[in-house]
Amino acid sequence: LIWGISVSALQGQTGATVTVTGNVYDQKRKPIARAQVFLANTTLGGTTSGAGMFTLRHIPSGTYDLVVFAPGYNVRELTITVDPSRRNRFDFRMRKTGKSTPISETPDVSGRKKQLKKFKEAFFSTTDNSLECEILNPEVLDFPDISAKAFHAVAREPIVFENRALGYRVIYLLKEFE
Repeated sequence: LIWGISVSALQGQTGATVTVTGNVYDQKRKPIARAQVFLANTTLGGTTSGAGMFTLRHIPSGTYDLVVFAPGYNVRELTITVDPSRRNRFDFRMRKTGKSTPISETPDVSGRKKQLKKFKEAFFSTTDNSLECEILNPEVLDFPDISAKAFHAVAREPIVFENRALGYRVIYLLKEFE
């Protein structure tokens, strides 16, 4: 499964829209500032304020996967239905991951570089525009079994990549890549 942001997912939709609000806290109910909050497979999202509050405006009625991510905390996902007749407020309590290093360290640095190159080619392809794509946090990627015939990659945090040719940056939540 791969969750990400789809640039064209909501083009052409019309009708009433809704505002989705909420708070993001840690286990002690302390607000988490600058957490990423977004609707999976859309371009709709934002970050929490210093008080841990978020507001997502102009959301078309429907069912979405609301995703919350903050560095050092487990990713939270909640399937929500937004509708003008409902209360569209969702609060999250985040649990610390306890991890500050990549999932595993590949002892062979050149082997990790090869795996990262293979991942980039599979993830971005090999077009001219893909050469302008850069993963800004490659340390979050792990390649669990480099001896297997199938290629696998996982990420413990969302991948941040930038496409300089097209002028955008994306935060991509990768669950599994094969």
